Formats: sequence, structure tokens, C-alpha cells
Amino acid sequence: MKRCFLLFIAVTMILILDTTIFAASTGIHTISSDTAFETGKIFEVRVGLSGNPGIISHRLNVQYDMTVLELINVEDTGLLNNYTAPNSEISSPYTLRWVDPLAVSNNTSNGDIAILTFRAIKATTYSAVGIIHLESRNWDGEKIDFTNSSAIIEVTSPLIVSVVRNNLIEIRNVSDRAISCKGLYLTNDDDLLKWQMPCVIIRQGEAVRVKTENNNVDVVLKRLQTNFNLSVGETISLTDARGNVWALCVVN
Repeated sequence: MKRCFLLFIAVTMILILDTTIFAASTGIHTISSDTAFETGKIFEVRVGLSGNPGIISHRLNVQYDMTVLELINVEDTGLLNNYTAPNSEISSPYTLRWVDPLAVSNNTSNGDIAILTFRAIKATTYSAVGIIHLESRNWDGEKIDFTNSSAIIEVTSPLIVSVVRNNLIEIRNVSDRAISCKGLYLTNDDDLLKWQMPCVIIRQGEAVRVKTENNNVDVVLKRLQTNFNLSVGETISLTDARGNVWALCVVN
């Protein structure tokens, strides 16, 4: 009985030791960014390493929703050696890699390894930027694990769109400042520049209403009448010249 108990203790200690060794050889991906941006804003996401056990090569994927975010630039910080620039076409997933074939020892540096620059292109509730580890190796050729990581980004809009009685489109300012409609467009299809808004200033908490072609009841200034009708089930989009989507509304 005593022998069995000692055997149990020995096995338990081995398992604990193995777990400790595994944990010590696993690095951590870090990701940092502000969490909320308005449509059209450019912002940075920093990708880094923590608890780096020592590597000479590192490869990861950057994953994001291309309908909400646009990756416009990647900057190598130089923390890891020999960054290999990916293809010029940027899409998700986007692979970043560092390989140092001339290394004589492991790189154990911690900190930011890349700065990702995004543009918020579509207002939505939440969207994630994910860092997915693919492969890393140390100087001895052994595989080194790193945890995955992600940042949750909220893309907001100072304006919201709704359809009120008699097919009037209402654009309301929910921000804490006055907003100009100059350079904004309304559309009910894939043509994001279908009808250009006039240079109307919407004050904080106020709204403007836009008449549609199939509205024959409400009197609205002629310059605030769209060149399209509304139908149930259509999606109304408020966009800008870059194709950024500020707000969406489904016609009920």
C-alpha cells in the first residue's frame, strides 16, 4: 500500500514538473489598442511578445473582418530580426514572419514586434482583430508555442439613419458635436455614391429628414429629395466618398 502511495506521489510530481516545463516554454502574444473609433478613423494596433522563451523564427496570422476594418499598413519594430515583407496585396488573414538563419543564439526579447494601422470603414457593434500563432522555432530547431490573442474593436458613427412615416429618411446626430453632411451619400443598393447629401449641418441631438421619390405627402426642401424610391426589405446606407459606411437601416 505504501509503495503504491509513493508511486502515486512520484507520478504526480512528474506531471507537475512536465506542466511547469511546458508553461515555461510557451510564450504569449500581446495585443493593445484603444477600443472604440468612429467610422473613417485611422488607428493603431500593437502586437507584441511576452514571456518569450527564445526564438530565431516566428510566424503569425492577423485576422480581421474586411467589411468593418481595412488594414492599410504594417510596421516592423525591429525587435525580431529579419522581417520578411508579405505580398503587397493586403487581405485577411495577413501573415507576418521573421526568420533569422544567421542567428547564433535565441532572441528572448519581449515587447512590440509590429504596429498595425487600420481604418474603420463600417459602423458596427463589435469587431475583433485576432493574432493567430502559426509556428516559431528556437536555435536548436525545436518548435516553440505562443498563445493566440485578440482585441475587440467597436466602430461607431456620430449619425444614425432611420425610416419614418411616409418614406422619409431621418438622419440624427447622436454625438456631442455638430456634424456636417458634406461628402456623405445615401443609397439603397451597391452604388455607395448614389445620392450626395447637401452641405447640411446637423446639431447635437437634432436630425434632418430627406424626402424620397415615392414620398408625395410630406413637404421637404427639393434639395433634400433623393433620386431613389424605398421598398420594404431594402437597406439604406449612409456612406462617404471613401466607401466607409457610417450607418445602416433596413426598411420595414
